[in-house]
Amino acid sequence: MASGLPIVATHTGGTPEILHKGINALIFPKNDSHSCAACVVKVLTDRQLVNAICTRARETIERGFRLEAMVGSIEEHLRSCL
Repeated sequence: MASGLPIVATHTGGTPEILHKGINALIFPKNDSHSCAACVVKVLTDRQLVNAICTRARETIERGFRLEAMVGSIEEHLRSCL
């Protein structure tokens, strides 16, 4: 995402916290190889969609996951544990 590349993923684990279908990633159901393939085909054929998703993915990272912000969040969490 930080590199501005298209993301094709499932909504498992922690991904729903950051990945949003059609907004900053292409999402397919877990264990659904046909849906995964359809997402890959979209990446290869729909340049307008991919450009929009990549732009929003990069914005997602810049907004919430810059090093300075992450360090600040970790420090705040650690202080709250004391």
